[in-house]
Amino acid sequence: MPAPERSEAEDILRKILKAIEAGDETEDLWEQLRSLLQEQHNSKPLIERLQPVLKRAEALGEVDPDFDMKAFTDKMSE
Repeated sequence: MPAPERSEAEDILRKILKAIEAGDETEDLWEQLRSLLQEQHNSKPLIERLQPVLKRAEALGEVDPDFDMKAFTDKMSE
């Protein structure tokens, strides 16, 4: 879904603010928006939100059992 154009996004924002009966104070408006975004974010279970990250981690492949992190970081600092 493409991002809405600016005027359309502004209209949507105005409708949201009206729907939640946000006050006139700027901070109140931002707090209401943060709350809505948090509710939206939390509406999906954690495992669903993590799926894209887990897929990227799987794509990295198997862990090298012989990898020595200390030697690797020591070599980086030379």
